[in-house]
Amino acid sequence: MKTLGIIGLCVGLGTASLAGAAAPVTPMTLGSVDAVLAFCRQVNPAGASAYKALKESLLGKDDHAREVATHTSAYKNAFAQISSVLKSAPGDWAVRACNDLLPGPGPRPEHGHGSSRQSDRPNPGEHHK
Repeated sequence: MKTLGIIGLCVGLGTASLAGAAAPVTPMTLGSVDAVLAFCRQVNPAGASAYKALKESLLGKDDHAREVATHTSAYKNAFAQISSVLKSAPGDWAVRACNDLLPGPGPRPEHGHGSSRQSDRPNPGEHHK
């Protein structure tokens, strides 16, 4: 199930990165990004404003066209699919993944889990053979 969660997050944010500043945001992209960020707001309510800022940095500020897009079947399908995959993600992974979306220090929940980036660093007291 961890793989499905990773795929959902990657798909959601990967499609968002394809939306260039000059290109219009598709309903599918918007639905994917909204699903990932809604999931992360549930995992880390303290980071809600940071996730909103992340959405604006990826997609720009909300506008009327984007509001209309949220009522399309493409938006609703993308949102539902990504949400479904993310719901099956293990809780500890979800916390780390959502924390890793936040830039630098910011509101991060205290669940006893470090950033997944920290797990990639060797422990100074650990001896490798």
